[in-house]
Amino acid sequence: MIASLNGKIILKEENFIVLEVNGIGFKIFTKSGELGKEIKFFTKLFLQRDTIVLFGFEKIEELEMFELLLTVSGIGPRSSMEILFLSSLKSIKSAIANKQKNFLSKAKGISKKTAERIIIELKDKLKKHKGDNEEFFSQDDEAIDALVNLGYTRNQAKQALEKVPDEIKDIGQRIKIALKNLKK
Repeated sequence: MIASLNGKIILKEENFIVLEVNGIGFKIFTKSGELGKEIKFFTKLFLQRDTIVLFGFEKIEELEMFELLLTVSGIGPRSSMEILFLSSLKSIKSAIANKQKNFLSKAKGISKKTAERIIIELKDKLKKHKGDNEEFFSQDDEAIDALVNLGYTRNQAKQALEKVPDEIKDIGQRIKIALKNLKK
């Protein structure tokens, strides 16, 4: 129904924002975006009991992964969002492809048993992310942890590292560039 919204963030809380679009405020569950910024969100609408709930993503690939996670038995929209906010999209795909249930179970509300179910149900769909990239993805996880230790939120660290070119594999260089991105 509502595939995307473009507007200004007028309120930002931990798990949602209010996006003003032509004078109408939409409550969108996300951890993305900055207060006062113009932004476009790709959205997924859910009817929950007597309310309508919108989930928002800055990138279409995040929405696609969100929808893929929803195909797993026992995973609802909030659990899917928690998984997406663990780390970069590449790291999450790598964790599934490489059967890293401990990584996935770091998400709020995801047990190791649920993480195993995610791996079993999605690993074949994500086979192309296996192999050579595993070291790179674990380095991004380490870089995110390092940036969190410096006082940035997990989401800020994730977004800053997504802007670092993939050709840069050295973890120290990735952190340096991410820090520059965070200071802009």
